[in-house]
Amino acid sequence: MNGKIKNYVDLLFEGVPRSQKAVELRNEILSNLNDKFEAFLKEGKTEHEAYGFAIAELGEVDELIKTVLPNKEIIEKIDKERKRRGLITAFSIGAYICAPAVLIFLSAFGYDTAGVVALLTISAVATSALVYSGMSTPTEVIPYFKNSAKFRDKSDYVPNKDDVSNKDYFFYSLQKFYWLLITVIYLAVSFLTHAWHISWLIFMSGAAIWQGIKLIIIFFNDKKENIR
Repeated sequence: MNGKIKNYVDLLFEGVPRSQKAVELRNEILSNLNDKFEAFLKEGKTEHEAYGFAIAELGEVDELIKTVLPNKEIIEKIDKERKRRGLITAFSIGAYICAPAVLIFLSAFGYDTAGVVALLTISAVATSALVYSGMSTPTEVIPYFKNSAKFRDKSDYVPNKDDVSNKDYFFYSLQKFYWLLITVIYLAVSFLTHAWHISWLIFMSGAAIWQGIKLIIIFFNDKKENIR
């Protein structure tokens, strides 16, 4: 894949909500441009000439891009949903942070069992809120959230085997396995050592490590795409 062509297509779709239709159109344009580019190279054109001719043959794409843009009503629903998700996410993060604080507070007065129950209850409420946030998203705006990760960040992307590559599904499966493993480690360490007042740092360390893994994956994916 030619890096200049990829950058050109990314620029065309800058600011376009990343729905499934937008993703499909972007990939189609990218594929067509690369095919034209390779064809011109085989005709003996230089890379610079092949790039210019490929772009010229593409023609005007503004009208095509307009077909994948959401209407005013959908945009309002997207904004409303984004704010709703933001509030629920903020609440959940706050709950996760407060949960160990409650445990430490109760443990200081000798209520270790009550502290553990409070920790698990608060965590369950926070997790339920996040699950509800995802499941209650209006059907018509789901594509603008569900597929946004296809361009870059796959942290909250839930792939469907019917419309994603094996690489996307592998990333999603890896993410689920990783956080399940972190949870098992956290519970094992906490119950074996009874160090509930500090074992919650396992989640913070796990989050930092996961961000590092994501950066490494993104780096090598971009490197592969630029080589093609």
